[in-house]
Amino acid sequence: MTGKTLHRYLASLCVIVSLGIMTGSRWQTSQTVARETIESRQQIYFEPREGQEAPEGGTSPGGTRNPCAQAEPPLTLLLPITSDRDGIAVYRKGLTTDSHPTFFVYIPETSARTAEFTLRNEDQSYTYNQIFTLPERSGIARLKLPKDKPSLEVNENYLWQVAIICNPDDRGDDIFAQGRLRRIEAPLQLLAQATTTLERAAVYGKAGIWHDTVTSLAKEWRSQPENSKLATIWQQLLASESVNLDVVAEQRLVECCTLDRKIK
Repeated sequence: MTGKTLHRYLASLCVIVSLGIMTGSRWQTSQTVARETIESRQQIYFEPREGQEAPEGGTSPGGTRNPCAQAEPPLTLLLPITSDRDGIAVYRKGLTTDSHPTFFVYIPETSARTAEFTLRNEDQSYTYNQIFTLPERSGIARLKLPKDKPSLEVNENYLWQVAIICNPDDRGDDIFAQGRLRRIEAPLQLLAQATTTLERAAVYGKAGIWHDTVTSLAKEWRSQPENSKLATIWQQLLASESVNLDVVAEQRLVECCTLDRKIK
């Protein structure tokens, strides 16, 4: 190989190597940017899908009021809020992919010590209810359907309710709020692209799967309670136009409540 030929060969090789490094660098950079997008913009969006409109017979946020819990904001389920034909605010139907989903509810200050969680399907062939102890302070409670209970069926609708028991001897005094739930198949192709809990929350939000969105985000925030970015993401999600839960957006998460524990 002559000197000129060798020089040209080495020059070409350098170009090929450089292009390979640049291509790899660009790919790595795009992957890094994708992973950092959520935290850099500090927001997760919830996009309701068709069929999540306020169901017939839906309840207004805040449920009923009673002297045992007069504080504001009132008892509020963490479900996106919309308006029906008469302009009345009601809860949207929440979606989940979980066979044993997690439910979130804001518990106001109250003199009551217990509440009841109820979950049933439309024909009441599936019914689960459990009385649980209320937290000592107001906040957003997490209610997880126990794994030893029957799984929710895919493409089936359910009604869930939380009732604060003001007077155990007269349940007519209960303060309650109820919403609706539907289990669907998980978007596996989309989730395959998510490598972190925060990214999964973003995928679920984009797909309009409310319960999984807020469960994933709450899990991340509970693991880093002092992370101000996560607090901001949580507050902006709840206060966003498609969710309309600004009344409880700044409320804290409380360690509560266990549904498989018997009340003495």
